[in-house]
Amino acid sequence: MAAFAQEFERRALDAEVSQEDAKLLLVSNLNPQTLLRLDTFVTTSFPGDITGKETMLDRLRRISYPAMLMFLKQGSLSDLAS
Repeated sequence: MAAFAQEFERRALDAEVSQEDAKLLLVSNLNPQTLLRLDTFVTTSFPGDITGKETMLDRLRRISYPAMLMFLKQGSLSDLAS
């Protein structure tokens, strides 16, 4: 997963994609298992202030693109990109 995240980051920089657009592209390239792990990371590391029911999309909006890349670059994650 680290190699995927590094390559994705490099290509996004080369293409001059904004961080918000790169974040959307990155999430769309993750498989469901990786998305769930990322959601768990966001829920525990970036608790929100939203009351009531919160969707995964709401939670993913809280995390910055650099923080998302940092999580995906962790060596403990296996290659889970789709």
